[in-house]
Order: sequence, then structure tokens, then C-alpha cells
Amino acid sequence: MSSENKDFLSPNSINNTCQQENFLSEFLQETLAMTKRLFIQLWRRPSSLIAGIVQPFIEKKQQMN
Repeated sequence: MSSENKDFLSPNSINNTCQQENFLSEFLQETLAMTKRLFIQLWRRPSSLIAGIVQPFIEKKQQMN
């Protein structure tokens, strides 16, 4: 049996695979929740979107002066 097969069949590789899947699942869940909250906030206060777009331009102009 090659070392690749031994590594794949070891209990640690199964645990690592489960941990990676859990991390990805948690990451996606958190990202989707944050995106949903962002859209709810933008729906309630569209001015925050405009302010978020304009603010970097204002800061850059202030740095130039």
C-alpha cells in the first residue's frame, strides 16, 4: 500500500476533512447572514450606501489639500 493511501485512510485525514467542511460551512453561513443584514440595512437607509461610496472620494480630496 502506498503512503498516499495510508494517509487517506488514517483517522486524522477524516478529522481534517470534517474540520475543513465545517469551516467552509460556517464561513458560508456567516457570509450569507452578513450579506442579508447589509441588504436589510440598505433597504431601510439607502443613504448609507451613498455615504459609503462618496466617503473615500472626500477623504482623498482632504489628503490632497
